[in-house]
Amino acid sequence: MDRPTTPPPQPASNSSLQLTPEATRLVELNRLRAKAARRQQEEEAAGTSAVPNSNNKRPITVVPATSNSPTAPGPSKAKPLNRDSRLGTYFEYDLSKMVNSRGGFLVEDDKEVDEELIRREKQREQERIEKNMKLDAPIYLDPSLNPHCRECDSIGIDHLFRKNFGCLVCKACQNQYPEKYSLLTKTECKQDYLLTDSELRDESALPHMLKANPHKSTYANMMLYVRYQVEEFAWKKWGSPEALDAEYEKRTSEKSKKKNRKFEESLKDLRRRTKESVWQKREDERHKHVFGPSTTNRGVAEQERTRSPIAVKVALENDSLAGGATRHMYWLKARDIPKYEPHYQKCILAYMSDLYLLGAARRTLGLKRFGKGPQAVSMTSTIDHTIAFYDDAFDCGDWLLYVMVSPRAASGRAIVYGQIYTQGGSLVAVTTQEGVVRADIRGPDAKL
Repeated sequence: MDRPTTPPPQPASNSSLQLTPEATRLVELNRLRAKAARRQQEEEAAGTSAVPNSNNKRPITVVPATSNSPTAPGPSKAKPLNRDSRLGTYFEYDLSKMVNSRGGFLVEDDKEVDEELIRREKQREQERIEKNMKLDAPIYLDPSLNPHCRECDSIGIDHLFRKNFGCLVCKACQNQYPEKYSLLTKTECKQDYLLTDSELRDESALPHMLKANPHKSTYANMMLYVRYQVEEFAWKKWGSPEALDAEYEKRTSEKSKKKNRKFEESLKDLRRRTKESVWQKREDERHKHVFGPSTTNRGVAEQERTRSPIAVKVALENDSLAGGATRHMYWLKARDIPKYEPHYQKCILAYMSDLYLLGAARRTLGLKRFGKGPQAVSMTSTIDHTIAFYDDAFDCGDWLLYVMVSPRAASGRAIVYGQIYTQGGSLVAVTTQEGVVRADIRGPDAKL
């Protein structure tokens, strides 16, 4: 007899125990959503404090900042490992800066990688491959079908010569006849056989072989030619070896003349520069007057030359007179001379009287001493100079007043009168000078 239960048992139904696929899918989705919501709640709770979860366990994704765990957030507290001193000294290399020298060494290059040089090097290498890499001709069992050497009729021909130059010759004959089968560079063909670049680039006329430049891989490839083919082409171009020799001698002589002409021009230029330097040195050694600073003495401007044997001070300049003439006055004296006799004093005064006299005419005309153009003087020259002495009681070592007036200056000529007085006002001498005063109004090629 069955024991009664509360609630009473229900009869089992097979249909209620089995779930449809759709229901199973919904149950699984709800389970995953609940699990995700639970994980999110734990993370939010762990963000504010490190409170254990319902199972009294710390969440896996939460590591407190104050924790001593190696996985704690923040900078690493671990010290770097020290290198074992038993390993000895060592050098650090940056392999990204290593350059293959193609000689069994890796060379460190501090320069940046030049993509253009790498591209050019690859281009040169590809040109050599396309030029030199060809299929080797097959070898037949029948010796009569194989190509033979043009010199010794052997079948051991050099396939490099055959592929690049179309020349059937063996290695032994190449070494035996270097005057025919030696290789020439492009420069040798141009210099010795007077061939041009366009002719040497013509593959049908002159076949050539490309080889890497020994100086630098990025340079243009070397173009090598067989000597006998170059000579045949040169004889055909120039007519004969004698004609080639004549043309070579002609060009050599022209080159020598051009070189000598260039040497002569450089020698002339050197001589000209040497003469200019000597002339400049002489000009520098020539005496040049050095004027002292301008001062004022009783309202009269003074300017004294410090290196001349005759001391000069300006007393008055450009004093206008009736008729348009101007008067100029200067103080003159000879430096550091003893008390000479009157006839020696007259000689010194005659020398001093020529100073500034013709310049008075230039100043009257308003011509500048230095410069170019119509307002500058181009030439001054004395035609005649006279002096009349009226007193012997003077000393050229004391200051003498020289008064100058130019009453007439025109057509390139001028007349100037001068009077020389002592400091006491006594008339010492009277001078008259006629000279040439010309302005710079003609061209540079004009002759006097």
